[in-house]
Amino acid sequence: MRKIILLILLLLIISITGCDRYVNSKNPVRSLPQGVPVPTNLQVVINNESVTLNWDISDSSQVAKYRVYVSENDSLNEHLYDSTTTSSITITGLQVNHIYRLRVAAVLKSGLEGDKSLPIAAHMSLLSMSINNNNKYTNSQDVSIGVNTSNQATEVIFSEDSTFSDAVYEPFSAHRNFKLSAGDGVKTVYARLQFADGSQSGDLLSDDIILDTKAHIDSVFYTPAEKVFSPGDTIIFSVDAQETEGQASVSFTGVSSVELFDDGTNGDLLSGDGIYTGRYIVPLEANLNDGLVTGNFTDAAGNRAPSVVSQAVLNINTPPDTVELVGYVNPSGDSVYFHWTESNDNDFESYRIYENNNATVDTSGTLIQYITNQTTTNFSIELPTSTTYFRVFVFDRHGAFTGSNIVEFPKP
Repeated sequence: MRKIILLILLLLIISITGCDRYVNSKNPVRSLPQGVPVPTNLQVVINNESVTLNWDISDSSQVAKYRVYVSENDSLNEHLYDSTTTSSITITGLQVNHIYRLRVAAVLKSGLEGDKSLPIAAHMSLLSMSINNNNKYTNSQDVSIGVNTSNQATEVIFSEDSTFSDAVYEPFSAHRNFKLSAGDGVKTVYARLQFADGSQSGDLLSDDIILDTKAHIDSVFYTPAEKVFSPGDTIIFSVDAQETEGQASVSFTGVSSVELFDDGTNGDLLSGDGIYTGRYIVPLEANLNDGLVTGNFTDAAGNRAPSVVSQAVLNINTPPDTVELVGYVNPSGDSVYFHWTESNDNDFESYRIYENNNATVDTSGTLIQYITNQTTTNFSIELPTSTTYFRVFVFDRHGAFTGSNIVEFPKP
């Protein structure tokens, strides 16, 4: 019993005083790996059907790649979209009017993946803009720009400079006024949006419009030139405006408008060359003496050019109607009286009575009477001593004429 008590006391002393001996380990404890850096400061740029995601990383020296995770506003359905070795990625195939949650995790060269970043939302929106409701032309520097987005835009910036160096962000409005730069020609306006969630539009929004503030007519002409036209003839009128897509016409005395075309039809030889052409068929009873042909043109932007008159005058002539000639010998038998129906020609110039000694009486015969009064329809001469043929011709102011029937005296 005494031995047992001594042994216990000995063990107690050893435990209190310790031991100055130790054993070196051949496998010392290794230090634990440092934490994998987590991507921060995620930023999203909204495009049509895609987003560009950017992020920061505190230390990329040991990072081999990044994994990008996407969920449609539901973390339970989050899936790996793709991986990238840079701190930016474009995610495509996204649907408009959907909200997506995006997260990024860094992967070390050892293959160890760290924690995912805080999520960032991307609200997909159909983005577009138009100038003056997509009109092709404007005749004013002041235009209206409409911006279409289903996202909650807060600010917008417009400029004809794609770098926006001359513009600042303004509170967003779906319709804003904008002043184009001076000088006719194609104008391109760019826009970029800022959204309420801090994202912005990526691809530049843009639209074109042609500023056109003036119109003019170079010349007005018709073919065939220098011809006196008659009913049934075709006249080809042309206006050279040196500008396409406008509306052109000509007018002249008695005709208020002949529409012209620049589309290869209606006598136009070449579509889209700025020369507008149209056919005009001369109607019955038309008469025009030294008429002025006036060309008119309004361009596609709505500018009306000053009217221009053709250098060549237009002459259209309908030959006078034929009159009926009758003749009779007076009771005394020494003279012949002639009478004819009155001409109703609006272009009347004269009655001319010719005679000949054969049945062919034309204007190469002998002129025996010249009457300029349209209502004077008779005259008399001494009775011929030999058989003579007579005929009355009606002349108009263009020199056109028609001959009546032939009357013979003395009758056999």
